[in-house]
Amino acid sequence: MKGGVSVVVRDSTGKFVVDCAIKLTNVFSASQVEALATRMTQVEALATRTGTILEMERGFQNVFIESDALQIVTSLRSPSIDRSIIGPVVEDTRSLLTQVTGEGFTHGVAHRLAHFALHIGGSLY
Repeated sequence: MKGGVSVVVRDSTGKFVVDCAIKLTNVFSASQVEALATRMTQVEALATRTGTILEMERGFQNVFIESDALQIVTSLRSPSIDRSIIGPVVEDTRSLLTQVTGEGFTHGVAHRLAHFALHIGGSLY
């Protein structure tokens, strides 16, 4: 199975800074039979982690994450350990976020760039 990861980074005024789109292949094992919604949530979790890494590489200290997957936003906000199928990626993202000064999360729309990522040959930064 394949998926697309998209990240848009904006500054504190909302001005575009950088984006990236990454095509993921072999994201899930062939034997996995979970519902498509679960698979898409896994891709969204990877997108969130990728965005966090991108922001940190650019030196941002105040990180605001927008995702169109409410489960990701809810999991990142929760103080509890995430033991779901996306838990390892969520916990890794939380660990990365401990290295920044401030963070925020919102449930929004990043769907178009992710859809675009499915149709590219590789990664775009």
